[in-house]
Amino acid sequence: EFGCTLAGTIWSWLMLAIGLVLAGYLIMTPISLGNSAILRSNKVAAFCFVWTAIVAAIPYTLVFLWREDIEPPSENAQLVGSSWWFLVFMRITLVMGILLSLILAVQIPLNSMTAIKRNREGKLQRWMMPQNIKSGAYIKMAGSRKVNSFLTNAHALHPV
Repeated sequence: EFGCTLAGTIWSWLMLAIGLVLAGYLIMTPISLGNSAILRSNKVAAFCFVWTAIVAAIPYTLVFLWREDIEPPSENAQLVGSSWWFLVFMRITLVMGILLSLILAVQIPLNSMTAIKRNREGKLQRWMMPQNIKSGAYIKMAGSRKVNSFLTNAHALHPV
């Protein structure tokens, strides 16, 4: 009997882990498309914005609809659902989801700015470029300058 209980417990935790991983992929993959450096499309950015708003709002709404239907806490789930820290974390999660939605919404007009697309060295694009990309570009420019000066000096010493 202990072996069956242990196997059942391991199986249930394994299924929970698989379910959480699949749910994470289904939720996070569409959201991460809006942050792609390669795929810049207004349709994708709008989809990511709507998906993030849905993912942020629906659980919040469902929990609060569920809370209206419960009676005074008698089960553990009802006790957790009516505790003050649960309400605080639900509101924090909603606010973070709204902020993420707004960040993704800002990308829609940024994708539409043709000046940034035409002018690769625009001030806004340079300001928004991550530091590691800037550092890599500076290192490549320094290396190119060094090789250029090396070749210029070599050509001056040994004219052809």
